[in-house]
Amino acid sequence: MRTPGPWVVNGENSQGYSQICVANPDIGWNVALCLPGSNRDPFKDEMEANAAFIVRACNAHDDLLEACKEAFNNFMGSPGFWHTRGELPSIGKILESAISKAERGEWK
Repeated sequence: MRTPGPWVVNGENSQGYSQICVANPDIGWNVALCLPGSNRDPFKDEMEANAAFIVRACNAHDDLLEACKEAFNNFMGSPGFWHTRGELPSIGKILESAISKAERGEWK
């Protein structure tokens, strides 16, 4: 089970130390925490960008997975989209791979 969303990025802790924290403010749990050496840390911008990316991806995960499943099911039910050799066209393979990655962490 994972920490429920929505997740946010919080850039400061209660002691005033520089930090990049991914958390659910409704629960008060930290999900991930990066502690740059200072506000001048050369990797601070990259850490902030990574944290923002994680938050966007996690907050969108359930909706994106549902959309992929719906698109795949609609695609599979439309025989006109099937390749003449009976192979799954590239969009079907992409959807199938995305669903597999999201549900099982399988990287094809």
